[in-house]
Amino acid sequence: LEVTTTATTTPVTRDLTTFYMYRAQSDNDYAFENVNAANLPGLLWYLEHEVVFPQCPRHYNITRILRFKVSIKTPVLFQ
Repeated sequence: LEVTTTATTTPVTRDLTTFYMYRAQSDNDYAFENVNAANLPGLLWYLEHEVVFPQCPRHYNITRILRFKVSIKTPVLFQ
């Protein structure tokens, strides 16, 4: 992808970064919009400290971990 800025006609290329995000969720399906997601260490910490250890049954009825592959482009201002 090439983006030209107003200050110059030199094209600025933006790098594509791809990574995984994880979400602990119940059996209900929700759109991946305005929801909490984390990296894998953060999700495991959350499961250990907030979901499994302190309560039985599990907090928020969490039964599964969803993995999302996310791709973003670096904004031109940050290059």
